Amino acid sequence: MGLDVLKAVTDQNFDSTPSKIRRLAFDESNILMSETNTEIVIEALTFSGVMHRLNADHIIFFKTAYKFDESAVGVSNYDFYKAIKFVANKESDTNHVIILTDSVSNFSDIVNERCIVLKPSEFLSKIEKAREIYKSKRLSSFEDALITTLFIS
Repeated sequence: MGLDVLKAVTDQNFDSTPSKIRRLAFDESNILMSETNTEIVIEALTFSGVMHRLNADHIIFFKTAYKFDESAVGVSNYDFYKAIKFVANKESDTNHVIILTDSVSNFSDIVNERCIVLKPSEFLSKIEKAREIYKSKRLSSFEDALITTLFIS
């Protein structure tokens, strides 16, 4: 999750259309966690940028529901972008990785066959397309439709 998405999720005072789309993308990510073998990985340095907006119960919820990666914490000269790139590169060794952010160009150098960067609106349209493919029975599982839509097409 990019910092812009986490900010929109943790601060309902952002009422712009992009903020609403970011929240919808985050909600869809949570739905995918319940429907597929998907995890939301939150890089700890990025989370620290929004944690002050949350009460203790919300922090417990985030840390219980999502996978936190603290591997970039304390690395000198790491900002949010470098930390997310570091975690995404590490995760893409074993998993498919989607970085949700409106700052796509900041992550273009790490895109490969297992790691993509999408704007929240692009993510939502690709998930909708994957659902359509799965419902049409062109692929046997929703996870296959997701992989095809997000990483192959």
